[in-house]
Amino acid sequence: MPLLERLLPGISNAPNLHPMLVHFPIVLLPAALVLAVLAWWSRPNWWSAARAVFLIGVVFLVIAGVSGLVAQARIAHGPHSAVSVHRQFMLAAGCLALLLVWPILAIRSPADRRRAVWFPASLVVLNAVLVLGADRGAMVSLQFRGGPIPTGAVPERDWSAARSPAVRPGDPEAGARLYARLACDSCHGPDRREEAPGIPPGLETVGSRLRAEWMHDYLMNPHPIRWADQDRRPEVRMPDFRFTNDEADDLVAFLSQQRDSTLYDIHGPDAPPYTEQEIERGRLLIGEYNCRGCHVLGGIGAHLGPDLDSVGERLNPEYIARLLRAPQRVVPGTSMRDFGLWDDEIRCLTAYVAALRSPSVSQ
Repeated sequence: MPLLERLLPGISNAPNLHPMLVHFPIVLLPAALVLAVLAWWSRPNWWSAARAVFLIGVVFLVIAGVSGLVAQARIAHGPHSAVSVHRQFMLAAGCLALLLVWPILAIRSPADRRRAVWFPASLVVLNAVLVLGADRGAMVSLQFRGGPIPTGAVPERDWSAARSPAVRPGDPEAGARLYARLACDSCHGPDRREEAPGIPPGLETVGSRLRAEWMHDYLMNPHPIRWADQDRRPEVRMPDFRFTNDEADDLVAFLSQQRDSTLYDIHGPDAPPYTEQEIERGRLLIGEYNCRGCHVLGGIGAHLGPDLDSVGERLNPEYIARLLRAPQRVVPGTSMRDFGLWDDEIRCLTAYVAALRSPSVSQ
């Protein structure tokens, strides 16, 4: 980079060299197609120029493929990310271009029109592969692989009101006594031994993690959420204590006080409100990072992590953001990998996931 800055003054003002060194030179291949068509149709003298432009374009296509492999190796992306889409199509285009080099060089002139037509025809196929592998092609692919559009995801929604418990205020002291009497720490405490880390989950910061309304509903009707392995539920299950509404209210009041405002900042950079653009980009990122490889979303996906179809009803945005930023710190031993997400990606994914609700939930 220092040498490049000396050779090209002002390069420090345009630090993203990838488009300049890769995307722009690949334009030579569409240019070669135009020249080949014109040479075949009515400009025989342009035949040599078309071949020369094609060969230069092939060189830069190889450079683009190498650049993509380096980028994928250095930046954490999912196996079906946009970077992976680039790699697949660029490798296919590179192999096709290299296979075409010798046959095209063998065609010395467009005089034999039946034979010479293979030059522009081959370039049509090659450019079609390039278009599919370009940014727009990758984005079209991600549109189909992204998550479903959230039900009632209105950016102007009053998020502060949504965070207020819809349940009746309980007595946290009564909830603490009930928690101790039922020995909840034996499964959910810091010294639990019955199950693998995180299953059952610890409740030390549950008030920062779970929404009060969801906790109340879950206590009244416990149901499996997590998976111990592919399609296998953990052996330890949450029992149904048949709580009364008052008991559930008291427990929720106690659990809601178990917070960590340092780790989970409700006023941090990932806090609501969110825009439509952020929610939509988060939807596309779901496809880019192949979240369905572990989670069910829109009824599609693998049973490794919790389902995401209505996860916005369960989790607070600050917890979602922190989990995306540092999964091992939030859930030690989790199988969720750290994708090395950028700050804006974390905010957009948080916006999307927090907006996921079941259709029956009023927005």
